[in-house]
Amino acid sequence: MPSQQSKDRQVTVYRSQTRLAKTPLDAIDELVRELWRHRWHVSIKYKNTFKSRFNQTAFGIIWQFIEPLLPISAYALLAYIAVFPTRDDMPALVYIAIGLTLWMLMTDLVTRQMAALQSNAAILNKTRYPLAAVLAEAFAQSAFETVVRILAGCVIFGLLIGAPPWQAVIVLPMLIPPLLLALGAGMIFSVLNSVYRDVENIIQIIFRYGFFLSLTIFPLPSHPIVDRLLAFNPFAVYIDAIRNAVVFGAPPHALTFGIWTVLAVAIFIGGCNLIYVMEPRLKGFL
Repeated sequence: MPSQQSKDRQVTVYRSQTRLAKTPLDAIDELVRELWRHRWHVSIKYKNTFKSRFNQTAFGIIWQFIEPLLPISAYALLAYIAVFPTRDDMPALVYIAIGLTLWMLMTDLVTRQMAALQSNAAILNKTRYPLAAVLAEAFAQSAFETVVRILAGCVIFGLLIGAPPWQAVIVLPMLIPPLLLALGAGMIFSVLNSVYRDVENIIQIIFRYGFFLSLTIFPLPSHPIVDRLLAFNPFAVYIDAIRNAVVFGAPPHALTFGIWTVLAVAIFIGGCNLIYVMEPRLKGFL
């Protein structure tokens, strides 16, 4: 006779199509659970990576705070010597600091996720360490560097302008859509790049040219055609809207910002679902 314990025992059967049967929301729930189960491993691995980058340098961990600020200082110098056009209603250094902080946050989240899967290929192939945990480590490094840039930007803003208007609090919810877009796009491109390695090179080329067309370090001349093109560029939409909100407390253009917000949510959900569904197959390509 079977014991009561065996009767109560639950048996889970895994099939090749199990993940395909899940909904996108189920996929997000499973990814969150995986991250929670591996939270200790993620934190330890990130701390070790963080400390090891500059172990044999004279300044050590100080480089972790210097490196994120180098791009801002370089482009600020170019703006100071009038290489780039500036806006009359905003100091050039404030314009560049906000623009670069947002640009590098979004692009780093995409490129770091692609690089993270390749650099952790051995671990992913030999262990059950989930893809979500590897991508979380990449997000942690981007988040740290963004915080450093934000703190530096606050100092610059305070010295050149003073306190922001109280309406600038709308920036906090406005940061959610670009984060979702970058995370979702990073997951999608990470999967594609694992199969077709040309994807990373193509993305790098797009970012290099897109950098100058995204209102990051200088404004573009106002023209109906230019304005329409910028509306199709999510980087330009988010950077310009958030920068105006910080400096002037101005709300974003509702229609354009709203459309890209809906698309950002859809891309994020699609990216999570793709990572979840493709994980068993993807590890064989790494």
